[in-house]
Amino acid sequence: MLSRLRFTNFKAWGKVDLGCARVTGLFGTNSSGKTSILQFLLMLKQTKEATDRAISVELNGEYVQLGTFRDTIHLHDEKGPLKLMSSLCVIIILY
Repeated sequence: MLSRLRFTNFKAWGKVDLGCARVTGLFGTNSSGKTSILQFLLMLKQTKEATDRAISVELNGEYVQLGTFRDTIHLHDEKGPLKLMSSLCVIIILY
């Protein structure tokens, strides 16, 4: 289970540090960046599943179409790095 998601310079977000639980809701006004968080997770999924290992990040794939790197990076500043870190919580049940 994903327990924490952190990234910088993705679309509407300069910096995100989001704690996650078994059920996590995203609430906010229109155009506040809720969909951007979901798009980030979908981008990670399609990057993991991509067959072309020459591509570092799969911006346009089966799950999400993000356009170019410039379209994706926060404030369209191509000098700003896209960084990510996530934490997983492994639950082991012993009987």
